[in-house]
Amino acid sequence: MAKYYVDGFTIASNPSKLGFGYTITDESGIVLQRESYRCSLEVAATNNDAEFVGLWKAIELAPAGSTISSDSVVCIHWAERGKSYKNRVRQDLQPLRKYLYGLLKDKDIHLVWERRNFNLAGQYNEHNPHSWSIPSKPYPKILL
Repeated sequence: MAKYYVDGFTIASNPSKLGFGYTITDESGIVLQRESYRCSLEVAATNNDAEFVGLWKAIELAPAGSTISSDSVVCIHWAERGKSYKNRVRQDLQPLRKYLYGLLKDKDIHLVWERRNFNLAGQYNEHNPHSWSIPSKPYPKILL
């Protein structure tokens, strides 16, 4: 079974009105996807937005039976249960949460939480920070 690592980031601040992104690596630390999105003027992205979009893209990328590791326990709980220990998924993220929940079940994907120092995508992000320029890709429509 394949294992993937995912980590999200915001640009310049958290929350960020400039943009956010994510990185997905395989178990060797090879970057499979790294995307960034600009925010609209009305919407600022948080680290949880970035992590959640990263989970979405990793779940779509991963073959059935894979494991995806994230250091965001909140986003793992959102995807699996619709809530974390302290807070529920925001209303604007509900369509994405329902979609992810279905994908997790259909593909038998396993989400696991691991500390930041074991997250290969997070290590990549720390050593390869995103440029401070505004990303060209628009905010994902499912999050609007």
